[in-house]
Amino acid sequence: MACYVQYVHHKRKIITDNYLHRIPYPTTAEEAHEITRKFTFQDFPFLAEKALEFGLFKTYGVPSIASILNSTGELTNKANKRYDDTSIIIREFMEHPPSYARAGAAVKQMNFIHSHYKISNRDYLYVLSVFIVEPIAWAEKFGYREVSPKEKKAMYLRWKFIGEQMDIKQIPSEETESCMQAYEQKYMRYSENNKEIANSTMQLLLSVAPFKCLHRDFSIRLCTHYARLFYVRQWDSLMYHLGS
Repeated sequence: MACYVQYVHHKRKIITDNYLHRIPYPTTAEEAHEITRKFTFQDFPFLAEKALEFGLFKTYGVPSIASILNSTGELTNKANKRYDDTSIIIREFMEHPPSYARAGAAVKQMNFIHSHYKISNRDYLYVLSVFIVEPIAWAEKFGYREVSPKEKKAMYLRWKFIGEQMDIKQIPSEETESCMQAYEQKYMRYSENNKEIANSTMQLLLSVAPFKCLHRDFSIRLCTHYARLFYVRQWDSLMYHLGS
């Protein structure tokens, strides 16, 4: 089985390398779309999905974000539905080119949902940076090949365009990771709102895993340094209850 997986990865790398060699360096969201679609749904489907799951999870460590999410009750009372709804919307505008009606409709629906809450541009920028940075970071850390500069540029351009459709201001010029880390260092800290939504979300993420109490350290290590600092206290409580 291991040999077969290695063979498939080798063949997939050849196909992707040939494709990336043929296409020009992306300069627009339209040109970036096909690159990000292949990256997300063909080359790294599992890692891209988990990157965004844990990426969204770590945003709960910001009290201003957690407060809004907790006030809706969606992540505490209907976590599974909220997770499915978010996944569907993201898939719609990542699967379809920016010029397609389905992609535009998904962004409009997302904007409509957000319009009911007072969300700062600062928090919007942070969440946008998570979507740009985390899939690339996970692929580089756990993937079967290196991520090419064209793929990194494409991911930035595709999400930058979505950010512009959301009317997010002052989107950084590709220094996204450093901006994200600076934001986490400044604003991420423990709060009761963090605890409420983190507990319900972790129960959802671990609902399909056997021996849940054994996944504590693994789950913590998949988060960033700052997220680990501010979640470890509440995970101690969560894992106690899951294991009991």
